[in-house]
Order: sequence, then structure tokens, then C-alpha cells
Amino acid sequence: ADQERCRLSVICQNWAHCNYEFIIPSGAFVPEPQVQVGLVSFRPLTKPYIDLPFPLVNKVVTRMFQGKQKNLSNSLGPLFPRKLEKRFVEDMLTLADVLPTRRAYLLTMEEINR
Repeated sequence: ADQERCRLSVICQNWAHCNYEFIIPSGAFVPEPQVQVGLVSFRPLTKPYIDLPFPLVNKVVTRMFQGKQKNLSNSLGPLFPRKLEKRFVEDMLTLADVLPTRRAYLLTMEEINR
């Protein structure tokens, strides 16, 4: 599990092989940034992990990471009508074979694809 995993990393990994190349020294920039800068390369996948339209994938992944420290059962609710959200989230996670107490950053791409 990677605590730095986020919506952007999942979206990128869905459509490309992402490879962390190296850190660019902060002295290479003017003004010098207060953060480390890394170079990442992307090589497109021939087929995405989640082979669904981008707007749908983006909407679900965004909701998953809306409350990064929240359980999935809490963060996914707004995808559904309020009166049905509890049942639909429970059904969604059961069908995906993912525990409702899991947090988004702990999921693998395979689990997200389910």
C-alpha cells in the first residue's frame, strides 16, 4: 500500500505504464522550489485496465479518493441516489469482492477494475 497513491496515479496507471525515472535537483530551477521534482515517463497501454469511458472511470475514481482516509463504503455513497446509496454501495463492493472497510489508496488496479 502506498499512502501517496491518489486519483491522478490511478487514472495515469489505467491508460499507461508509469515509470519514476529520477529526481531533478531543486537547484535546477529558478526560483528554487520547496518540493522535490521528479521525472515520470508514460508508455501507453494497448488496452486500459478499466476498459470503460474516461468520464465514468474518472467519476468513480474521483469519488473513491474524495475522502482518502475514509472507508470506501463512506466515500462512494454520493455516486448513487441518497435513499439507495447504502444498498448500492454495499452491492457494488460485494460484486467487486472488496471489503467496505478498505481505503482507496490500498486498492490495486485489479481491485479497482472489478
